[in-house]
Amino acid sequence: MKQTIKSLEEAFDKEAISYDHDTNNFHHKISEYVLYENLKSALSNLDKPRILDAGCGTGKIAMKLLKTGHNVVLLDLSSASLKIAQEKIENEKIQTKYCKGSCENTPFEDGSFDFIMLNGAVMSYTPNPEILVQEMFRILAKNGRLWFDLVGQ
Repeated sequence: MKQTIKSLEEAFDKEAISYDHDTNNFHHKISEYVLYENLKSALSNLDKPRILDAGCGTGKIAMKLLKTGHNVVLLDLSSASLKIAQEKIENEKIQTKYCKGSCENTPFEDGSFDFIMLNGAVMSYTPNPEILVQEMFRILAKNGRLWFDLVGQ
């Protein structure tokens, strides 16, 4: 299992720069717009939620939430992706926390987050979706929300 996680980490690190660039096309922009509008609606009735962007990639969605004053922690397996996210966010003079690691085994305490996002088909890319879901529910606060999407087959 550790080898599978290591292989994923290396693959995402290798593709981080091109991924960030390639997702600036029309179709990704429309998808991000729809996702963000739906997220705004889902977050609208929560008072200052603690948000985890699990599998944050290069931080595109986290950045939008941070710019509107949300408290977002970024978690990703890829050091290269986190570095890109951190550079973009710090260029906007925004402070937040970053954590490198697997969504299947996080360093967070039980009930740490009110809202956890698994955008970009994180659940479809994990070697152990059941373990990932168990971990997300462990760190999700009572009455918290888990937000995810899947890649269609």
